[in-house]
Amino acid sequence: MSRTYELSAVNETGKSGTFCLFQADVSMGGRGLSLAWMTKMVPAKATAAFRWETAYQFVAGKMELRPGAVFKTSSKVDADPVSQNLATLGNGASPSFQGVSSGGRRGSLTISTDASISGNGLATGIGMNGSPLYVDVARPMMSYVHSTEPHYRLAFGTFNPGEALDPSLSSTDVTFPANRFALTVTLNADGSWTV
Repeated sequence: MSRTYELSAVNETGKSGTFCLFQADVSMGGRGLSLAWMTKMVPAKATAAFRWETAYQFVAGKMELRPGAVFKTSSKVDADPVSQNLATLGNGASPSFQGVSSGGRRGSLTISTDASISGNGLATGIGMNGSPLYVDVARPMMSYVHSTEPHYRLAFGTFNPGEALDPSLSSTDVTFPANRFALTVTLNADGSWTV
C-alpha cells in the first residue's frame, strides 16, 4: 500500500538554487548511483513543496553510469514489495521487463537480467512516484536486490531530474518519524540544515 508524504524545503540563504530530493539505496553496497529524484528551483528566502506517494517501479534505460550523466527511462513497470517484487529484464530491440511476479524476497524489489543483456550502456534500478531513484549497470544473468526502506536525502545546488549524483554530494538526511507524513527542512543562511 502506498503512502503520501509531504516535504517543505525552506531556503533561508541569500541565493537561489535547486533543492534536490533523492534516496540512497543502502542495499546496493556502493554499487550504482542515486539519481536526482525530485527537483524544485527556489529563489532566496522561499519554500519548495514536495509531495509523493511510495508507489514503486522497476526502471531501465541507456546511461553511462557516472556522476552528472542523466538517466533516461526507456522501460518502466509498476512494482510492489509484496505482490510484484521480481521482474526479468531483457534487451531485444530495446530493454523491457517481462514476467513481473511475487517470486522475489518479500519487502524488497529484485531485477533479474537475462542473457540478452549486453551491459553496453544499459542501466537498471527502481523508481518511486513515477521517477527513477537509483540505478546500476545492467549485466547479463545477474540479480539486483533493492531495499524498499526509504533513505531520503536533500541537497541544494544545481541539478537536473534524473541526473546521477556524486556520492560525495553534501546533503542532509530527511527522516520521517513514525506515523508522521509531513516534514519541514530548512537550509539556513550559514549553509547548515535544520530538520
